[in-house]
Amino acid sequence: MTTLYQQIAEKFLAELQNSPNVDSQKLGALKLLFADSNKLRPDDLVKVFTSALEDEVK
Repeated sequence: MTTLYQQIAEKFLAELQNSPNVDSQKLGALKLLFADSNKLRPDDLVKVFTSALEDEVK
C-alpha cells in the first residue's frame, strides 16, 4: 500500500511530466528525490530547478 507521501509525489510527477517547462533531466532528478526515504528539503528542489542545462542560458 502506498503512503500519502508517495501518492502526492506520483501525482506531482505526473503533472510535471505533461508540462512543457520541465525537461526529462529535471524530471529524473525529481523522481530520485521523491524516491529517497528522507524528507524532502526545499533546498533540494531549488537545486533541481535552478541548475542550468548545457543548452540553457545561465
